[in-house]
Amino acid sequence: MLFLQRRMLFLQRGMLFLQRGLLFLQRRMLFFQRWMLFLQRRMLFLQRGMLFLQRRLLFLQRRMLFLQRRMLFKRRGILFQRRGLLFLQRRMLFFQRWMLFLQRGMLFLQRRLLCICIYSPMGVTGK
Repeated sequence: MLFLQRRMLFLQRGMLFLQRGLLFLQRRMLFFQRWMLFLQRRMLFLQRGMLFLQRRLLFLQRRMLFLQRRMLFKRRGILFQRRGLLFLQRRMLFFQRWMLFLQRGMLFLQRRLLCICIYSPMGVTGK
């Protein structure tokens, strides 16, 4: 009888240990899921920023083409138009640098997501 009680106690402790381990893994999975959601939201934010910058760049390129055409057909006020072109070129460089910065951020986040998908217990599917 004492042997059976000890055996039952041992089995109950084992079950408790397994339940704690399962709870730990569930919490870890929840953490990874939240982290992946955060990274995905961040990537969406960066993609929206990049779309905005691409539209801005297109606008600036069109404006530059317009000013260049105007310079070809009009010789008056060339100095002013050249200043406008230089300003637009500087703005375009600024936006291109900003886009590169956002692309680097997106690459960083994609690498983090890939690491999470590889090393998380739930794998890529999240199940």
